[in-house]
Amino acid sequence: MVLASGASDTLTGAPTDAPLLHVVLVRFHDGVPQVQREAARQRMAALGEACGGAAAGILAWRADWNADTRKGWQLMEAGVFADAAALQRFQRHPAHTAFGTELRAIADWVVGDLPDWRPGP
Repeated sequence: MVLASGASDTLTGAPTDAPLLHVVLVRFHDGVPQVQREAARQRMAALGEACGGAAAGILAWRADWNADTRKGWQLMEAGVFADAAALQRFQRHPAHTAFGTELRAIADWVVGDLPDWRPGP
């Protein structure tokens, strides 16, 4: 779906042509071996490029072990997308859907998206 410049999300009212921050927190199921967890971390870290990288509107991508595991979230991914359309393309990309299917067998996760994201205070 192509979104018109200046369009806004019907739920949040945020512009759909503005950058957004996409964050995923992962908690592995009990008993998942460390080697399998590390393989998932590596695959998640490579997912931004596998789904098209900058050419697909993925402006920044990082996935690594969560520095704060107090609530049990062990792995974290943060990506900045050029706009809502870039996030939608990423979500539909075969590499993303395949990774989600594989991860579902070994982990649970939560997702958050901050619309109209700008770095800084």
